[in-house]
Parts: sequence; C-alpha cells; structure tokens
Amino acid sequence: PYIEELRAAPDGSYFVFSARRNRAQHLFRIDADGSNLRQLTFGDNSEVDSTISPDGNWIVYDSARFDGSYSKYSLWKVASAGGASVLVSETDCAVPHFSPDGKFLSCVRFDKEILVVSAETGEVVKTFAAAQPAVLNLGAHWTRDGQNLVYKVTRKNVTNLWI
Repeated sequence: PYIEELRAAPDGSYFVFSARRNRAQHLFRIDADGSNLRQLTFGDNSEVDSTISPDGNWIVYDSARFDGSYSKYSLWKVASAGGASVLVSETDCAVPHFSPDGKFLSCVRFDKEILVVSAETGEVVKTFAAAQPAVLNLGAHWTRDGQNLVYKVTRKNVTNLWI
C-alpha cells in the first residue's frame, strides 16, 4: 500500500495521511516516532485530503461518495485522537485548508471556485472564481496573516502563484 497527502500536526507530534483500506481511501494517524498507528475514518466513502486545526485537536477532511456519474464531496471533522466523525458541510467542495486562526476553511469546488467556509457552522462565507486555468489539486492555501488565499495558475507552460 502507499500513502498520500501526508500532513504534520502543528506541533510536529503526529502525522495524518490517506491510504487505501479495502476498496476506499481512509485517513490514518501515526505519532511522529512511528508508534500508535490508528485508522481515523471508515466506511464506503473515500477520504484523501485533510487539514489539521492550528491547535491540533481536529482534522477536517473531504469525503467523496461516487454517485454513478461523478464524486460528490462533503466536509467532515474528526478529533485528532480519533472518534466519531461529524459533518461540517454538505457543500460540494474538496481539498480543505484551515485558516491560521482556525475559524475558516478554504476548499475547492469543481476546480473552478474557491470557497471560504466557517469551521464552526459549515456555512459558505465567500465564493471566489479562480483565475483559469487554475491548478487546484492542492487547494488554496492561506497566507500567514489569514487575509488572502494562494493557489497555482499555469499559462503558457509556466506556473505562477496567484493571490
């Protein structure tokens, strides 16, 4: 098996990653010293992309359910120590990233829009059309001050960062 989307906790004490288990991708956590491997998500949906809250207590992830023609995404969260997952938003968006203050999430919808979602309520606060052709497979990352989102755009075989 292989792992994808390795994320480090803000304090470096653990990692979260995605790996295939049976037919679906799920999230796992392992301590930085290689001990305490545990599965965090379960079921028939696939979870690949995740983000860890600035305080390290929560992991928000996109969960994909194939409906026959395309994958429908929703945002979920699970305590970093494990436990039951909780729905954050049914908004069809993927590749979430916490804002530096932990109050918001950025995510991508249909590789054309960047959404800002309240981490507390799941409400979509803002929607931005991404400059095209955007490369949003890594999502839109927050600047350190939390005031802007950064993503990649490739034009004429050159990739640049856009705010």
